[in-house]
Amino acid sequence: MKNTAIPNFFVVGAAKAGTTSLYYYLKQHPNIYLSPIKETHYFSTDIAVAEFSETYKKHTFLDLDSYFSEKPYKELALSFVQKKEHYKKLFEECKNEKAIGECSPSYLFSKEAPQNIYNHNPKAKIIISLRNPISRSFSHYLMALRIGQTSLSFKKAFEKDMASTNKGWGKTELFYELSMYSEQITRFVELFPEEQIKFILFEDLVKNTATIIKECHQFLDIKPLDTLEIEKHNAASIPKYKKINHFFVKTGIKNASGKILGEVRKEKIKKLVFDDKKIPKIKEEDKAFLLELYKEDILKTQKIINKDLSAWLQN
Repeated sequence: MKNTAIPNFFVVGAAKAGTTSLYYYLKQHPNIYLSPIKETHYFSTDIAVAEFSETYKKHTFLDLDSYFSEKPYKELALSFVQKKEHYKKLFEECKNEKAIGECSPSYLFSKEAPQNIYNHNPKAKIIISLRNPISRSFSHYLMALRIGQTSLSFKKAFEKDMASTNKGWGKTELFYELSMYSEQITRFVELFPEEQIKFILFEDLVKNTATIIKECHQFLDIKPLDTLEIEKHNAASIPKYKKINHFFVKTGIKNASGKILGEVRKEKIKKLVFDDKKIPKIKEEDKAFLLELYKEDILKTQKIINKDLSAWLQN
């Protein structure tokens, strides 16, 4: 059997905090190998795939036996790899790259992922990307709106999700929970030495992309690239008709039409149905509401990561 490389770095989140951008920027380096499945979620063993909502399942590629039946493995945004042999296969094509990794935002939320990663490779380097919890929650809402998870206003959707009794990744949105960083990052800090963890702020990644990626290269002990292709990844867009979009998703019409139409027609329809120019902004009263919820945790997080987060505390 072919010798499989062991991942030696992980980008662990948070969700909507730039992990997709980090994946594509890091992938440009010839001395970095990244899993062809961007989000494997392999080490999040406390997340139950069987309990995913039907809408979440529609946006998650789960037929991994068919995926691994054909080489080369195509690039895939999101799956939940559960079999050890499948996970190993993701790194079979690694040649002599020095940095070998993957990017799964659930690793920050999962209570079991940090220990599982440590057991797999205690010398692994961890990149943790965080975002202002208010803008992270709102960005998450815009994504939920786009994929038809909700048609409610932001505050109503947030409060409804917060009041859910059966919460979980893939079951509910976790708008609030995924923005509560202090406890999540503590699980990594308690396991991995300080020199093996790098914290990145999404806001810095957006403003100073080349500098932050250069820092990542240095953190991974590889020579930084001379040039970096910078472009937007996973950019926001919203449906022009929220309730219709929500109805199409819930009834399965959207999923079925996507398969029938083909990629070219699908892209044309997307441009008619979605708007990436008039992205709504969070209301000031909603921002104030969230700041009260997150203030204490922001202060705790600031202490743990030793970075100035005062900008997050401004309403």
